[in-house]
Amino acid sequence: MLAPRKTLWSTPPEVTALTSSLLSPTSTDKIYDVGCGDARVLISLAKSSDCNELVGIEIDETRAIEARENVKREGFESRIEIKNENAMYIDYSSATIIFLYLVPRGLRLIKPLILPPSSPSLIPLILRKSRSLKIVTYMSPMPGEKFKVKKLVEVEHQKGSGWPVFYYELRRVGGSLVLRKLLPQRRTSQRNEDGFDAKTRLEQQRHEQLAVAADHESYELTAAGMRDADNYKKFLAKQEQLDYAKRNEDGFDAKTRLEQQRHEQLAADHESYELTAAGMRDADAYRKQMAEEERQDYENRNLEGSAQKRLLEEQRTDQLHSEHESFELKWAGQDDAKAYQQHLRDERRKSFAARNENHSQQRKIVQEIEEIAKEKEHESMLLKWAAQEDGKAYRKRCEEERRMSLVGRGEQARHEKLIDEENKMNALNQQHYDSELASAAARDVKGYKESCAARDRASLCFRAKESRIQRMEEESRIAQQREIDQENNALEAAAREDVKAYVKQCKARRRMSLATRAQEKRNAAEVARFAAEEEQARFKKEVRNRQLDAKYAALAKERENAMRALENLKHKGCTLAAMNPFAMLLD
Repeated sequence: MLAPRKTLWSTPPEVTALTSSLLSPTSTDKIYDVGCGDARVLISLAKSSDCNELVGIEIDETRAIEARENVKREGFESRIEIKNENAMYIDYSSATIIFLYLVPRGLRLIKPLILPPSSPSLIPLILRKSRSLKIVTYMSPMPGEKFKVKKLVEVEHQKGSGWPVFYYELRRVGGSLVLRKLLPQRRTSQRNEDGFDAKTRLEQQRHEQLAVAADHESYELTAAGMRDADNYKKFLAKQEQLDYAKRNEDGFDAKTRLEQQRHEQLAADHESYELTAAGMRDADAYRKQMAEEERQDYENRNLEGSAQKRLLEEQRTDQLHSEHESFELKWAGQDDAKAYQQHLRDERRKSFAARNENHSQQRKIVQEIEEIAKEKEHESMLLKWAAQEDGKAYRKRCEEERRMSLVGRGEQARHEKLIDEENKMNALNQQHYDSELASAAARDVKGYKESCAARDRASLCFRAKESRIQRMEEESRIAQQREIDQENNALEAAAREDVKAYVKQCKARRRMSLATRAQEKRNAAEVARFAAEEEQARFKKEVRNRQLDAKYAALAKERENAMRALENLKHKGCTLAAMNPFAMLLD
């Protein structure tokens, strides 16, 4: 195999584009693509240049047909030729550009055909004018040659990885030293060239015949190998059935052992459950004991609480008495304030009555004055023209009396205002006294509350100590239970480790058993193969012996027939001494 298999990646488009840019073919170039596949490289070179000779070599007939269809579809039938031949039998002497996507072994095999060695049969080719040869290889370099350009191409189906493309410019002639070495052999090779070509063709035909024979022999060997493989498969199937039966037995034994282990584990679990139940019963008894102690503690605390409660009741009774006294004082003060306010209201009512009487008297006086004024006005109206001066004097006197009445009413209002201010001051004083009494009562209540809070804090501290002691006891119990759980977990982990170790041992024994059975199978297969070969040799020998026996039987039968014929002739008295070929036998 020269090129990669068809199931692998074909030449990517990125590589074909890079190949076109590296080679830059002209119309005088002749391009070969060894293992052209679907002719994608040749089509790309035909599109990017005006080269008229492009040859693709493809040994796979299906791929060659696909390449021709692609060339026909692109319209390059006159420029691209697809050969369905073996690349090892192609003459590359006229090639100026070659593209190779081959495996390293293929490059090693194709290199002597592309760059021929200095053999006598190739002297005329070497003596011609040397020409440059451009070669592009993908993935693998040309062995023993130095590349001119190397580029890494990132293809679409494998992002992030670069695949190498190598570009070579080589000369078909190895140099002047090769020419000097080959010149002395020119005449001899020229004389033998024609005969050598004929011998080469005969040798090639012989090699082809040998290759066909080898292929036929390989096909026969393959068929025999397939038959042997079928027999071996049947033998393996039978052995596998036996192995399955054995493994079923082993599996049943293992299952029985596992069942026994499970029962043992269940017994151990039951025992651990019984221990756990016993521990839980002990814990319940301990909890009951703790509850009894707590109840007794509560009873003791209830006795102390009842004593404290009686003390608190006494203090509360004293406080209530003191509050009752303060309330009585407060109520007495309120009664005094109410009596004082009632007195003030009575005084004010009396004052209002007196003022009403004064107002009524003044109204009467005013009415009298008004009547007098009306009379006088009437009189003045009567005496208007005669006593105008007397009317003016009278009006002045009336105005003076009215002013005096207004002054008296202002003094009365000032007196009432002073009485109201005094009442307000008394009310404020009483309110201040009441607030002082309320603040004193509040201070007493606050002190009592502080004393109660102090007693509650003392009680809370005692209960906190009790709860801390209980919590410490509970933590110690939890720690003991945790230690017990850890021991149980350690025992369970050890049991699991033992089971894992046992399973590993079973697996190891099974692997050893499988290896032993595989070795036994191989030995049995070898013995069966030797037995088959011996049977085949015996059968061939038996067939050959039977063929010899049949041949000898036929010869004996012919001899018997001949003797019988001679006897018949002798008894009939025939005399054919001169012409009878059996005369000597008859004598």
